Amino acid sequence: MSRKGENIFKRKDGRWEGRYIKAHNGKKVVYGYVYGKSYSEVKQKKSETIRQLDAEQAKSKSPKFENIARQ
Repeated sequence: MSRKGENIFKRKDGRWEGRYIKAHNGKKVVYGYVYGKSYSEVKQKKSETIRQLDAEQAKSKSPKFENIARQ
């Protein structure tokens, strides 16, 4: 069963760390990390980073075969 949550936790050095899925490399998952002084700061940075990744992936997707065939 997969874990659910925001993957934000406090480190031993006092900073907060947020982990997000950056990419999939075959069967492995590549994670990205954001750091901040407070929980809310990390949560905001993480959501902005994920939004940017989604926008980049949407641009880079190749057109579907169905659309090419119709043209």
